[in-house]
Amino acid sequence: MTPTLEAYLAKADSLAKLEPKHMPKDILREFTKLDAPALYKTCTQFAILRHNIPQKDAVLTLEEEEIASLAQRYATEVLDALKALVR
Repeated sequence: MTPTLEAYLAKADSLAKLEPKHMPKDILREFTKLDAPALYKTCTQFAILRHNIPQKDAVLTLEEEEIASLAQRYATEVLDALKALVR
């Protein structure tokens, strides 16, 4: 993850800010700087945070397949948001 993405994630104060369609252009462009493994890891982190907010009394458990699916969907959303920038 780039320092810019880390800073954005640290300052995110609502789930809406984790939605690719709501991200600023400069943040979306940061995703293009990542190689494939880093992109997968970053999409995984953003997707898990967006979909699984931890509770005080509940433990988060996701199967590997669920994590991969969340990351893939998130990456697709990032690509769609990037495509919208070009139009």
